[in-house]
Amino acid sequence: LSQFSPSMFYSEGKRSCVFRISHNNLYSTKELNAFKGEVKLSSSTTASTLSFSSFGYIHYRTNTLSFALTKLLTDKFCLGISSDWENTRYSGANHHHKAVKISINGAWHSSQKNFLLYGEVAHRFIPKHSKNLLSSKNVNQWLIGFCLNTSTVSRWLLEAKIDDFKRVSGHTGFEYIIKNFSLRLGCMGLPIRPTYGVGFKFKAMAFNIASSWTTLLGHSFSCDISYT
Repeated sequence: LSQFSPSMFYSEGKRSCVFRISHNNLYSTKELNAFKGEVKLSSSTTASTLSFSSFGYIHYRTNTLSFALTKLLTDKFCLGISSDWENTRYSGANHHHKAVKISINGAWHSSQKNFLLYGEVAHRFIPKHSKNLLSSKNVNQWLIGFCLNTSTVSRWLLEAKIDDFKRVSGHTGFEYIIKNFSLRLGCMGLPIRPTYGVGFKFKAMAFNIASSWTTLLGHSFSCDISYT
């Protein structure tokens, strides 16, 4: 549902370790595949995440190593920091570039546990010594959203992301839970693209499949499997 994961409020004060593997494909194109592996450790007051992702194909590849740490400051508020280290290589052209992204994020939970407000401020920069075919411009990013539990079995999320106050994108989603089965519908843009997906939990395993669709480029798919 979200590009941001305020995981502290969903650990329920328990120690846990989550292993997750995910795959994303844009517009059913083999050159636009992304794979990600992630490990998250949670306790009653802290959560840390280490992940590695890879995007591209034989002639173009971006690898990203990420680390995130979140601290529960009160029973309603948590604060976190994360960093992404990117390395992109272009085979045959002898060019590559590196980028670093530093983020500070926070989330606030209502006392009734039915409303979650969160936000993130990030700065993505490219070192001067890095060879970059695309752009050497640094980017500031802002992310804000909220999640509302509309009932005991459903919730609604609304989220917006801003890049340098020039490009704005947002999405909204609704999730309905039937025992261990989840149904999700929403849309993202701009331009507006419908999204839909399903999720299933079986004991310590969880499976998710989702897709978005555009009239010009077709479908994009994603799936993940996790073990807690």
